[in-house]
Amino acid sequence: MRIRSLLGLAATGAALVGCQGLKEALTAHTDVAARTVNQELSATRLGALLGTARIGIEPSKDNAQIVTDLWTDYQRLGYAAAHHDTLTAAVAKTIQPLIDNMRVSMMIETLQSKVKVDTSNAEAGYNSGTGGILAARHILFKYPLVNDQPGTATPSQKDSVRKFATKILPQINASNFQAMAKKYSGDPSNANQGGMLGLFPAEKMMAEFSTATAALKPGDISKQLVETGYGLHVIQRLPYSEIKAQYATGFADVAQRKRDSTISANLTANGQVTVKDNAAAPVKVAVKNPTAHHKDNTVVATFKGGEMTIGQFLGWVDVMPGNLRQQVTQVVPTWPDSQVKSFVKNMAMRQLLLHQADSAKIDVAPTEKASLSVQFVQLVQNVWQQLGVTPASLAENTKSEGDREKKAAARVDSMIAKIMNGEANPVGVPIPLKSALDSKWDATISSAGIDRSVELARKARTTADSARASQPSQVPMPGMQRPPPGAAPPATLPPSTKKKP
Repeated sequence: MRIRSLLGLAATGAALVGCQGLKEALTAHTDVAARTVNQELSATRLGALLGTARIGIEPSKDNAQIVTDLWTDYQRLGYAAAHHDTLTAAVAKTIQPLIDNMRVSMMIETLQSKVKVDTSNAEAGYNSGTGGILAARHILFKYPLVNDQPGTATPSQKDSVRKFATKILPQINASNFQAMAKKYSGDPSNANQGGMLGLFPAEKMMAEFSTATAALKPGDISKQLVETGYGLHVIQRLPYSEIKAQYATGFADVAQRKRDSTISANLTANGQVTVKDNAAAPVKVAVKNPTAHHKDNTVVATFKGGEMTIGQFLGWVDVMPGNLRQQVTQVVPTWPDSQVKSFVKNMAMRQLLLHQADSAKIDVAPTEKASLSVQFVQLVQNVWQQLGVTPASLAENTKSEGDREKKAAARVDSMIAKIMNGEANPVGVPIPLKSALDSKWDATISSAGIDRSVELARKARTTADSARASQPSQVPMPGMQRPPPGAAPPATLPPSTKKKP
């Protein structure tokens, strides 16, 4: 099995999610936005970073949270580098979600091996139409449509098209079908290709079209006009000989989808997967702020022999590819409850599969686990390099750990400033690495401090905007030419003496 690359996660980056709340000792101090290891981010400093940012972001609370998350992660990484700590003590716990995901894949493969997929007689499947994949050419006598929207033609317009199509239909046969399509078809996507639609899943076409196509024998042409919202169609179902190569692959895909659908149905029924009626609300809250909910034991789904908590649900989200994970954090809170519950059910199925993998004693080989551990260390070193805080660079001209810590903190501050000025790109901190940081050092964020920093940032932005507006323009107005340095000002014209009519 291919091991999922941790280094690949670094390239895509991770969703920048924030911590929430501050320890009681900090909540009263609006001058502190965040604190981690031995460093503090003041509200004044954060406000200045936001207020003078040159990367086109607004001084909002969400953006302040993102910058603060970067700062806390980078400072902890710098502190680790100062102590030459590759976080190996946290590796086993950190890579466990990846191992669990691999075990689920292995369990799925085991279940798939028990369901026979017969792809030996693709031609029979195509001819019978039971494979769910069709192939056809068509000629469309198109209705006049409003903005090309189906169903917008008037009855009189439909009658006119039908009269014309009825006259042409008897002239169409197998030998001239393609030529007639080029001449008469109103489907611009394929008319010049003789009306060729090629292979298509039945469900991808309008139901009337797919039903009529499936009813034809391969090679036959419809004897009656087939009506859809777009107009009237003449359909030729392609013979198997024309699409043999393409259909063999498509038929295998359909068979495998049916197999997977059968497995899923069996898991749901036999595993008794049930999503809690009130699951949507806590899930929407959790995906907005995953860091605060990874240990949340609220049960959102149950299955035979186990249950899935919010924390476990977020664990499955964590192992998604970076771009998909970011989409989840953004769109799930906007979904209706029914859609959220459907998503939770899918994740509960993975939790059930993991439970079954435990029972079946399915595990990842020790060599693969070791390889993941090596990749994790390489990931840490790679991020250090991007941040400019490698242990070797911090050790130059320093004598103590304290000096290295100060140098690392200063370099992180410099990196954050460069990012805000558009001089450097943010360095992604993938979920496995962020989890390792969270397990070793706290990163506390003050909501009051964040609010204060946004207030200061907005004032700084307003002051800067006012200053720019008050400066004389250095760009001549259209039609004007800037005089050379030292030239005399232009003479002022006297007022007009011409009388008004």
